[in-house]
Amino acid sequence: MAVVVQRPPGSEHIMVIDADLVTTAATFPRANASYQALAGEVGVRFLLGDPLLLSDPLKKYDVMVYDDGQPYDSAPHLPVVVPVTIPGIVAAGELEITDRTWARNTYIHVQSLDSTTLANISDVNLTGAFFLLDTLTSGLGLNTLLPVLVLPMTFTTPGDPMRVRIVIEIRHTLPR
Repeated sequence: MAVVVQRPPGSEHIMVIDADLVTTAATFPRANASYQALAGEVGVRFLLGDPLLLSDPLKKYDVMVYDDGQPYDSAPHLPVVVPVTIPGIVAAGELEITDRTWARNTYIHVQSLDSTTLANISDVNLTGAFFLLDTLTSGLGLNTLLPVLVLPMTFTTPGDPMRVRIVIEIRHTLPR
């Protein structure tokens, strides 16, 4: 299956990513739905779009979904450079964009697609999830300038492949 990215027809704010999680090196570029093979909590990365089909409007969010023009605290929010390495999660110098208004209105649901995956994922830290900007040295290293969701997960016995479905909804609130 690898990674299948799709926005349901008629939806502007929901993205579904079906993915086989894969281990990868800590260097750029990184594979979509990848994580470093380390013990403990790891950060699994998902590009908010299909890197091979970025011209297909159903394979990424429309730019208006990433509305950062309305205040959350103070907008627009510039990327924050991650100052230190968090082993298995992010590298020093990556560009974090979690404080952007749209990111604060993002809801994430994770579902195992088979019983093996269900047994191997012991924890998904949804409150610890954050977003990085995809540049040559951040996110996946593809330089798409799209957000990359980094989802902290803990595995009991990591093995390839582990199949998950990630449903991402970037909600728009009335004040926005």
